[in-house]
Amino acid sequence: MSIQKEIWLSDLSKVLYAKSPWLNICRNMDVYSSNRVVRIPQSTAIGASNITKNKSVLPLTVGTNVQTELTFNLDSFANQPILVEDIDTVQLAFDKRADILEQMSSVVSERIGQESLINWSVPSSATTGCASKIVKTNGEAFAGGAEDAEGNRSGITLSNLQTANAVLDKENVSRENRWCIMSSDMYNNFLTTPDGLKTLNADYIKANLAKGAVNMIHGFNIMVTPTTPVYSSAFVKAAYGAATSSDNNQSAICFGSKFVAKANHGNKVFYNENDAAYLGSYMSSEILFGSSRCYTNYIGIVNIVEQA
Repeated sequence: MSIQKEIWLSDLSKVLYAKSPWLNICRNMDVYSSNRVVRIPQSTAIGASNITKNKSVLPLTVGTNVQTELTFNLDSFANQPILVEDIDTVQLAFDKRADILEQMSSVVSERIGQESLINWSVPSSATTGCASKIVKTNGEAFAGGAEDAEGNRSGITLSNLQTANAVLDKENVSRENRWCIMSSDMYNNFLTTPDGLKTLNADYIKANLAKGAVNMIHGFNIMVTPTTPVYSSAFVKAAYGAATSSDNNQSAICFGSKFVAKANHGNKVFYNENDAAYLGSYMSSEILFGSSRCYTNYIGIVNIVEQA
């Protein structure tokens, strides 16, 4: 059975990000994890003032580089043990254990993907240095997409995406590997507008759908998911699982792939075979996973948030 568990663990790892493809494009910080804590070095910026052209005096002035850390934890995501009754293994024509593991993988993939988008997102428009990092939608009115939202919200527009692009340009974020994760409601509403229809590119979709991208707009590779980070009417980000509100607003998150991170370590599959008390076997899994922005000042990240 140990060999079978190794196969299941391998299968689990292969599909861990299947429901959240943006986790395949961010920075992988596995090597920075120790005792379930990830430490990302933060250095003092080295800018133009550090450059001496045609030096005439030696020695050059010695500068300093102050090192600090941004840390985040690896959280445990454990699936509830599921019973596989012995009678099922006799009567069913498929491998129920493999089916259960696939369902477990799908659920945890969706959960860690949603939490990662929240962890990466800008906390609020009032956060120091983040006023320009919350772009408010200004398009046609559509029904609010956040859970339990009431009334209409302005839809996302090309100008919103261009504004987000301009913020990243000013932060000197490479135009290569810029991504925008939209909710399916936000994207589908956008496609009903004249500007949205103009963005469809069949060749791009065909070439990039396998990695999760459905479009490219203003240099952003677009991904779509049912649920994206939610903000209050005061443009404050809600935590995962927070109580819903009728005035909440969904958002899109735009970022450079080198400015958001994940870490995964110590995945396990547990299996108790032929338990007499349960007339069968039961299995569960545990994932150690964490995610974070890469810089304390949220450089390289912009959220486009609905407004009423």
